[in-house]
Amino acid sequence: MDEREQQRRRRLAAGLLGLAPGEKVSSEQQKLSAATVSVVLSDMIGHIQRAVRERGSGIAIVKPNGDLAWFSAQDVVEELDKAVRTGDAGIATVFREILTLLEKLDPDDHVLFGMATGSALRVFRLPIDDPSGYLRRLLKEWGG
Repeated sequence: MDEREQQRRRRLAAGLLGLAPGEKVSSEQQKLSAATVSVVLSDMIGHIQRAVRERGSGIAIVKPNGDLAWFSAQDVVEELDKAVRTGDAGIATVFREILTLLEKLDPDDHVLFGMATGSALRVFRLPIDDPSGYLRRLLKEWGG
């Protein structure tokens, strides 16, 4: 992971968890933050796995207005076609990557989750067995 990506993740963690840059995170704060994120991600993973069982392969995406939408593999293909038709190369690339991931992922090991803004779509591959692992590592290094 490059430095810019690490900085972005640190800013995100600071904003979401109320952490101050450069300050050590207490053991209690680490546990609370990790537990909070783990509960939220585990709940989301359960919803995504249920959608996969009921509707087939797909990705859950938080839309810019905060709504959660399910995009089946067919929906992703349709969005890819729309992006190609409108000349949006960036979003077309993201939808191609999503299709590749949907073909390869085992929903018992990982699920896909996306966050959309007005101009971008960020895709996360969440491991079922340890969805908050990255956060725990980040908290241990915070302020070091």
